[in-house]
Amino acid sequence: MRKILLTVSGMSYACAIMLLVMTSVIFIHRTAEALCITNTYAVVEMNNLQIGKTYNLSQITRFPLSSANRDSGTIGLMFTVEYPSAGDSLRTGYEPIPDVSWVTIPQSRFSNVGFGSSAILDVLLTIPDDKQYLGKKYQFYLSSYSVTGDPIGVGVSGKILISISDAEPDHAEKNAVKPENVPGTKIKSSPYILEAKDVPLGQKYSIGKLKIANDNNCDVECKPESLKLQPTLVYRRPSYCNPMHPEFLLFEPDHIVIPAKKEAEIELFTNFPKEFEDPVLAPCQGFIFIVRIQVPQPGVDSGLGIYNIVYVRMREKEKVGAEINFK
Repeated sequence: MRKILLTVSGMSYACAIMLLVMTSVIFIHRTAEALCITNTYAVVEMNNLQIGKTYNLSQITRFPLSSANRDSGTIGLMFTVEYPSAGDSLRTGYEPIPDVSWVTIPQSRFSNVGFGSSAILDVLLTIPDDKQYLGKKYQFYLSSYSVTGDPIGVGVSGKILISISDAEPDHAEKNAVKPENVPGTKIKSSPYILEAKDVPLGQKYSIGKLKIANDNNCDVECKPESLKLQPTLVYRRPSYCNPMHPEFLLFEPDHIVIPAKKEAEIELFTNFPKEFEDPVLAPCQGFIFIVRIQVPQPGVDSGLGIYNIVYVRMREKEKVGAEINFK
């Protein structure tokens, strides 16, 4: 198996306040109220990819694509795959991607994304099994746009650069799939954002359920997991701490097979110690957990993930590394 060379840089921002252009920041005149969204990365460069293979960008970059609402209100977010436009600057030696259908976004629209919350998703890239693409370099954009009732929204793009190896892989290494054959594109989980308040420490405590709907014509295996992400990778609500301890969130069942055209439920529990010392987490009014429902995808080690966000607010006067002042 050939090693993929990866470079990820920056975070992209877009805010609607006034007409002003800066590096990775776009401002558009709106009103005195700011509308801001961010993306987790500005540029991703992947080298030594192979024809006839499907890649999960989250698996390669080690974190999922996300776009966060930094506005004071609630917005919708929409993700698209875009060709470089005529006015865009292509990296030297790169061409526009031949077909944006190479890229699969299982969930492209999110509604009711509140302040401090993120829309999170996996992205699959499939390179056709065609020798004409050997040694080629391509560029495209993953963009997110705000969806509001206002006539003006904002959008921010991440530049994706891919370089394909000039060596053809062994037949056994090829795993390219068509978008219609990706089970995860027909799996939905709700609610996207789950909130729990007055959660105690020192005991296993039920905080709600996720409903998983399988719209495939076949049974699909699903496995929930709580992710450990670096604090800078998920924009969060003020006074909430990022999930540096994902093991404090449990699932029952922790593995489920959902029949075709059926639904199932997974119950979520917190299991915080009575007291624990972690200066990184204090002071916290609550925690944010990122839940990934993993759907196996042949040839893709981490499968395809469907994401949910869980906000947990602890009971008053509980301790998380230090005494907390709840409002």
